[in-house]
Amino acid sequence: MRRTYFAFWAASAQVEVSSNAAKIAAELARLSEERYRTGGAPRLEVEQSALAMRRAEQEREDRAAEARAAHSELDATLGTQVDAVDAQLQPTLPPNRICSRGPEAPGIAVAAGARGRGAGAGR
Repeated sequence: MRRTYFAFWAASAQVEVSSNAAKIAAELARLSEERYRTGGAPRLEVEQSALAMRRAEQEREDRAAEARAAHSELDATLGTQVDAVDAQLQPTLPPNRICSRGPEAPGIAVAAGARGRGAGAGR
C-alpha cells in the first residue's frame, strides 16, 4: 500500500514538474519567434524551440496519464475513491439517534467494517 501511495505522490509531482517545463518551453518558443521577427535569430532556432515546446507538452500529457493511472491504482488498492477519502463525511442521522440504534447504526457498521478490513490488509 505504501508503494502505491508513493507512486501516486511521485506521479503527481512529475505532472507539476513537466507542466512547469512546458510553460518554460512555450515561453522560449515565443521569445525565439519574437527574435526571428526582429532579425536576431535564424528560422532554425524558431523551429527547434517550437519542437521543444511540442515535446514538453507531450511529456506533460504523458505524466498526466501516468498520474491518472496511479490514482486509479490507489483507488483499487484502498477499495474506494481517493477523492472520497479527503472529503468530510456528513452524518445522515443526528448523534443521539446513531447511539440509540446500537450496532446497526450506519456509523458503527462502517467503523466495524473498517476494523475488519484493516486488520491485515497491506501492512
